[in-house]
Amino acid sequence: MVRIVAGPYKGQPGAFEGRHVKAVFLDVALDAGAVWDYDCDPNATLFFYVMQGNGRTGSRGETDVARRQAVLTGPGEQVHIEAGADGMRLLLFCAPPLGEPIAWGGPIVMNTEQELAQAFRELDEGTFIRTGATTGSEDQPSA
Repeated sequence: MVRIVAGPYKGQPGAFEGRHVKAVFLDVALDAGAVWDYDCDPNATLFFYVMQGNGRTGSRGETDVARRQAVLTGPGEQVHIEAGADGMRLLLFCAPPLGEPIAWGGPIVMNTEQELAQAFRELDEGTFIRTGATTGSEDQPSA
């Protein structure tokens, strides 16, 4: 069974559609011994995470995969998955690469070291998480 979280699958839309990135996010449950193939956009990056069970993947099912493992495929690769004796449940993500730099600082990921430093300053000041649109007038004292 394939549940579509985001993006299209076999002509059916998902519950969510990305505005900026056209991503596919699927929740896939396979019965014992089931075989499932998925073709991702050849320009996209695809990975899946095994939540339950185990099985095999690769063009000929040559790679073992088990619970709590993630698999990253190469560009344009078809995903071939064979569920093990207990079945398998996985989350599959497929989206075009953003091609942007990554600055990683533990729980925060930004594009530059400067943005990362600013994010940690905001985290320390309690202003990192913002909700809703702001106009800037919220910071002005009322008359």
